Amino acid sequence: MIIKFEYKYKLFLYLYGRIEKKQRGIRNKKNEFNISNQGSRDEIKLVKQNIYEECKLKTGHDFIDETEDGMYGETFYICKHCNYEK
Repeated sequence: MIIKFEYKYKLFLYLYGRIEKKQRGIRNKKNEFNISNQGSRDEIKLVKQNIYEECKLKTGHDFIDETEDGMYGETFYICKHCNYEK
């Protein structure tokens, strides 16, 4: 009876260890993805900033005003060339 219990306990520890190892692997992949995703977001932000600056230098921003519908609609000024919001 004690041998069965010991065997089940060792099996449990073995399986638990494998599950822990898989979880660590998944967490590591998630962290790697988040880091690369953040890098992509920064790169996109930099490209947009370059587009806005080029538009400002080459053509000058040509803003149009857009107002939200509703009683207290907010007004936005957006460049019609590069979609820069002011």
